[in-house]
Amino acid sequence: MRCWSCGSDLAGGSRHIFTCPLCRAVEEQKKIRETLESSRAQTLYEAVQISAGLTEIASILEWGFEELEWELGQIRGILGSIDKTLKTPRRTQAKELQEMAGELRRRGLLDDSEKYFLQSLELNPLDYRTYIGLGKTYLQIGELSKARTYWEKSLPHAPKEEIDYKSYSYRLIGRTYFCEENYQQARWTLLTAIELSPRYYLGYYDYAQYCALVGAKESCLSSLQTAVFGEPSLLELAERERNFGSLREEVRSFLGKIKSETEFWVRKRFGTDRFLEFTRIEKEIKEIKSGAEFRIVLEMLGWDSFLEFTQALRDLKEAQKVIDEIIQKYGDEITQKHGDYFVQMLRTSLDFEKIDFKVAREILIERPSGWSTYQYKELIKKTVDKESKAKSRAYRHQRTWNALLGKR
Repeated sequence: MRCWSCGSDLAGGSRHIFTCPLCRAVEEQKKIRETLESSRAQTLYEAVQISAGLTEIASILEWGFEELEWELGQIRGILGSIDKTLKTPRRTQAKELQEMAGELRRRGLLDDSEKYFLQSLELNPLDYRTYIGLGKTYLQIGELSKARTYWEKSLPHAPKEEIDYKSYSYRLIGRTYFCEENYQQARWTLLTAIELSPRYYLGYYDYAQYCALVGAKESCLSSLQTAVFGEPSLLELAERERNFGSLREEVRSFLGKIKSETEFWVRKRFGTDRFLEFTRIEKEIKEIKSGAEFRIVLEMLGWDSFLEFTQALRDLKEAQKVIDEIIQKYGDEITQKHGDYFVQMLRTSLDFEKIDFKVAREILIERPSGWSTYQYKELIKKTVDKESKAKSRAYRHQRTWNALLGKR
């Protein structure tokens, strides 16, 4: 048997399934719970940052935050669609009983909590939250099979909000199988969770753990990559997670590669929307992946300067493309009618701009001492201006030769 909170082996049996004597005595457990409750962290990222230095037992933080996340989901109205069905006094009374039952559980009055949850279900058997809450009460009592039973009963009533909440139920169910050391069943249960909600990153994280426990290396690493890109704070937990023990070196090496990738850094620093924009730009401009100066601009000057610098490179590339098209289409005719001078002029028309861009890149990489942020930003603005003018000039050349040669 495994402890729900920290994942350690239990010698004392299922009576201590929720918080075993070992992790209950760990001062870290107390600090994490106190810190999370007082901070009211809104995301796992905030929870990890607030609890920096307290994550030697990663599962305690992960599952300690899970309970708080559930409470905050109700406060923020993520599960608010359920309340839209409260149109009768009977259902209103059921919700009041449910809320009292949850508070009794938080106060440690588990028998009373069970009683009120059951009364709430009698009045309204359609409320997803009541099944989840009753299951958590049974978990704390040490009745793991009863907890799983009510989480399974919650499935037909699960709402679809930011995620399909069936995934949340399956994640809890999977954890019960983990506690029973039935890792293969835990794995298949979590696979169902992430298939239902492809953006449920905590589900991917747990699936990766259970894959590691059954030796499914490739599935573990693939799911872990999805998890940490979706929720970057999970990387910090993964580095300390004991369930990756059988693949510790592989996971550590894998996470090290992810941490070194600019894409992951962008996701963590700037969020999902800008990460998606970054990957789109990266596909368009291949140099970004290998060019250290782009990461430097992001770190030192921020997102707007990065966009300006990439636009400068985009303009330079577009200008070169226009010049190449002119030479390819009209080069021989220009040479016959006007001599080789004009073709050579076209070939060298962007040389100064290429040099300017190269110098700007070198300055950003070398970062001369004494330069201020203002100077770097001015360097980028001047580079953008030069490449923009180069693009305009290339199009003027195109219009000129079209007119001279009678081709429009």
